[in-house]
Amino acid sequence: MTEDLQLIGRSNRTQQAYLRAVRKLAEFCRKSPEQLAEQQVRRYFLTIKNEHHYAPGSLRVAFNGIRFFYLHTCKRDWPTLRQVKIPNSKTLPEVLTISQVHQIIATCKVERIAVYLWTVYSMGLRLEEGLHLQVGDVDAARGLVHVHRGKGAKDR
Repeated sequence: MTEDLQLIGRSNRTQQAYLRAVRKLAEFCRKSPEQLAEQQVRRYFLTIKNEHHYAPGSLRVAFNGIRFFYLHTCKRDWPTLRQVKIPNSKTLPEVLTISQVHQIIATCKVERIAVYLWTVYSMGLRLEEGLHLQVGDVDAARGLVHVHRGKGAKDR
């Protein structure tokens, strides 16, 4: 499955998430995923949705990983893989107050972690974008930052 994901160009994080989804399915069913029947996969989807109450984003990752496995790696043409629909989340994200941000960063014991968090927070970066940030990417005179390898391997 890892090779299949690499061949179609999925990012490392996507590969890890999809592999984790298939591993959790195998643990739930206590069988290798190649040996599962469609009904067992269907039961797993119903369990994570109705009993474990996965958030829509987590449900989507689990479904896409398992679907990828059964469509590309261990080819199965199961109606369940076409039938599952993931609802979109209609909730607004929780926004931290400035004092909450100060509190969180104040708990850092290592100064470089605090600097990293302040940088990511103040520039509105994703965590991975902050990790790839270099001193030369910051143009203080113009107030610009060149972000390399953002989401989807895009620069911004």
